[in-house]
Amino acid sequence: MKRGFLVAASAAALLSACSGGNSGSSSGGGSVVTPPVTPSPSPTSSYPLYADLSGQVRLQSAQSGFWNIHGPSVPQIYGVNGFGEGIEFEYDADAKTYVIDNGAYSGTFTADEIDPASPQDSAFYRKTDGSFFNVRQPNGSDPFHYLRFIDYVVASDSGSHILALTGIPTRTADLPTSGSYSYQGAAGVFGYAVVATGTGDFETYSLSNSTIRMTVNFGAETVSAHIVFVGTPESGGADIDLVTADVSANFDGSNARAALSGTFRNSNLPLAIGGVVFGSQAQEAGAILSLSAGSNETPARYMTLVAMGAAKR
Repeated sequence: MKRGFLVAASAAALLSACSGGNSGSSSGGGSVVTPPVTPSPSPTSSYPLYADLSGQVRLQSAQSGFWNIHGPSVPQIYGVNGFGEGIEFEYDADAKTYVIDNGAYSGTFTADEIDPASPQDSAFYRKTDGSFFNVRQPNGSDPFHYLRFIDYVVASDSGSHILALTGIPTRTADLPTSGSYSYQGAAGVFGYAVVATGTGDFETYSLSNSTIRMTVNFGAETVSAHIVFVGTPESGGADIDLVTADVSANFDGSNARAALSGTFRNSNLPLAIGGVVFGSQAQEAGAILSLSAGSNETPARYMTLVAMGAAKR
């Protein structure tokens, strides 16, 4: 069994259409943040809370993102890199410094760059050149102890906007081998959708008012998610329902399926999902998804979407 669920797959046999892009992983030095494994650990093994990390740690991620999200045309989306295959972050927890050594995505963000207006349990780093690195506590009704959302832009990289899911993954030895866990509590979503109007214009939407619930079946080694994407226009105005996505796949990424409903329901376009369970007894689950979909209107509209979701059991 893989550590948590590790899914990087596509609907309608379209993996090759959604798994590419400039989203490689780093192989720099340092130790992975996963806590040391003791002999025969029990499901109640101690896990450090994200807020209590200390010293030098390496954070793995599942990753996706946009290319040219705020450019003059509809952006492209990257595929999903499963957990452990996305960008890695060197975190000095005492100095509150993050270092990314990954080609065009490289950067260092230090404590003096943290925006004092950052939300509680989050840290938003800002550089004068327009680069930013946001470590987000998911916006659920109850704080998440083990996972975080990363929202990252390097100004010199011509418009890449990286979204990544990171945290303290559950040890393999602590995972159940049978039964299912349902994740519906304190759910939070973060991401963006960009919709082309069909007349040459497009609108960008925040997805923070969306909802997600997940089920992980450890016996069958499958994962499923029900996500209702609600868009808040960045230009102002009322929220709109964009699309509802029901996705499922085996832990190894095979037998991936997706069903879309709503205005954007053309499921013959790429969809990819990846994620992992986090913390003691797999208390938290996170997923990252990239999606392209079309409408059945005349003229047809086209949407690209990348989002992260988190929920507790």
